[in-house]
Amino acid sequence: MATKLDQNEEAGLVYADQYITYHENQTYEKHVSAGYFEWPEFDRIQLIHCASCGPQPMWRKKLHDEFGYFNGNLVVAGDYEWWLRISEKVKFLHIPEKLGLYHLSDDSIEHRHNSEMINETNKIRTQYAKAVKIKSLDYNKYKSTFIKFSEQPLLFSVIITTYNRPSQLKSAIESVLNQTITNLELIVVNDGGAGIEEQLCDFNDDRIKIINRSENGGPAAARNSGINIAKGMYISFLDDDDIYLNHHLETALKFLRKGNSVVYTDSYRYSFKKIGNDNKLIKKSIPYSIDYSKNKLLLGNISPVNCFVFEKSLIKDSGLFNEEFKVLEDWEFWLRLSKHSDFYHIKKPTVIVNWKDDGTTLLIQTKDFRYFYERINKLYSNEVNRIKNKTEIYS
Repeated sequence: MATKLDQNEEAGLVYADQYITYHENQTYEKHVSAGYFEWPEFDRIQLIHCASCGPQPMWRKKLHDEFGYFNGNLVVAGDYEWWLRISEKVKFLHIPEKLGLYHLSDDSIEHRHNSEMINETNKIRTQYAKAVKIKSLDYNKYKSTFIKFSEQPLLFSVIITTYNRPSQLKSAIESVLNQTITNLELIVVNDGGAGIEEQLCDFNDDRIKIINRSENGGPAAARNSGINIAKGMYISFLDDDDIYLNHHLETALKFLRKGNSVVYTDSYRYSFKKIGNDNKLIKKSIPYSIDYSKNKLLLGNISPVNCFVFEKSLIKDSGLFNEEFKVLEDWEFWLRLSKHSDFYHIKKPTVIVNWKDDGTTLLIQTKDFRYFYERINKLYSNEVNRIKNKTEIYS
């Protein structure tokens, strides 16, 4: 861009094209592209309709001596107003190359101050349009000509494992299909139970895929079956008697795009008591909200499996669930995953875990729990023994 200015003394400002990413703090050389900007050759009339010189122009410093500085009274549109101001007398040049990377984010200043953005840009456009006798403005007509989004990759693979609980399964499925993020596939793994096709036919949603396992292999084996066919960038799990709140995946995605490879939220626990033929909700709580550290994870699990979302690519290094584990399989899996990524705790409940005393909630067998707990502790004994403040670590 500087070379372009050096080679064209009559030009005061140059602008190039950009790649677009949804991911924070990525580099130009290594980024996940969501599309690109290809800006038009300069036309001042078009600039009045929309900021068609892009987010990353370069201009000569001496222009401020002649035209002044940004209008400090503007919250969002100070740069846009200045470009319009100088464009009356200054030549703009377009470089038709993608020289930058633009982060498209809901946290950007124009989105955080959306009302100011609308009011300021409308006022500025009206002012400059009136000066050149433009009677009507059409921002969208011009915008559509230079922003191009790539076909979006499948974002989420949600894996529900189920075994002979068809009535509860429906609620779990509905909670996934009702997510505010719709770019997902739902893999329902029937772990050797009675057929579930009849319960699912009412949904009529091509995002649903069914795996019927011939034998009951337990949660680890069932989840592995789902992971093996998953096509999404991110993996999440849901037990068939629990549900997602409708913003669960959207909340996770916000922090995944900030560069976190593994995130987990908090969960509500709904405790039910069987009274007659009905289950009555007797308590709603958030039993734990634990910030991540490797030492905490070494001493015990930190969140229900339903709360986690992680990049599928991590499986290449960490491996799948260990199918020998009949309980605590998720804790053992997170420990291996933590060797390749830190975890980020989102202090917001986005999942409901149901606890019922009617026998439908799966309870951990004390004998199995003790055996696999000791097995994990033996595997990580060296690391656990190095922890000095075990009694204080969760305080």
